[in-house]
Amino acid sequence: MRLSVVGDNFDSNTGDYTAAGKRQLAAASANWDKYMALKPKPVDERLAKQMAQAFLSLDQADKAVTALETLTESDPSQQTFQNLAVYAYQAGQLRKGDLAAGRAVDLAPKDQQKQLKAQLDQAKQQATANQIQQAAPTPTPTL
Repeated sequence: MRLSVVGDNFDSNTGDYTAAGKRQLAAASANWDKYMALKPKPVDERLAKQMAQAFLSLDQADKAVTALETLTESDPSQQTFQNLAVYAYQAGQLRKGDLAAGRAVDLAPKDQQKQLKAQLDQAKQQATANQIQQAAPTPTPTL
């Protein structure tokens, strides 16, 4: 499965994929679904990470979370759970984010746990604020 990369259907001026790039990402998404239907054990880690990024580019944060969840089996590291927490918060999946954040903090070296917890708390607050802002109704202009 080939994904678009910077310079290949990516507009560095806007920081987003072109229409052609988004079509490639959508095709990759469909291929990912077929791949996951095969129930691979283990899931290809590199591909799962790429797909998580692709899903974010497609504004499909829920699918990005699912892609990262597959990594927790083959790579149950602090970094994997940290990334899962941040993505889950962005997807509005606060409970899943909290569980992943807790696991990430538990796996972090003792001298880094407090700082990591603060970073993840901040990520949760930012994601929650963004969701509230996006949910707020747009005022109707008066004529």
